Amino acid sequence: MSINRVIINSSPLIVLLKSQQAKLIPQLFTEVLVPLGVFEEVTTKDDVASTQLPSISWTQIVVVNTIALIVCMQYSLTSLLKGERL
Repeated sequence: MSINRVIINSSPLIVLLKSQQAKLIPQLFTEVLVPLGVFEEVTTKDDVASTQLPSISWTQIVVVNTIALIVCMQYSLTSLLKGERL
């Protein structure tokens, strides 16, 4: 199964940025959505991740309501695993 669009949260984003492995993300996915809250969480710290994230071209910053709409349109709740359900 090919996954083209992903929503990334702060932990994997921070780890990949700090380890200089963030380049793997756009190699795996064509569209990377970063919730505004995640963007703010990552960029408010004083570290490597906070300085790199604003200049990355392969991310798309989105508001949470937009993400919820995208997820609901693409998947029914029954197709999600128990840990992924709202």
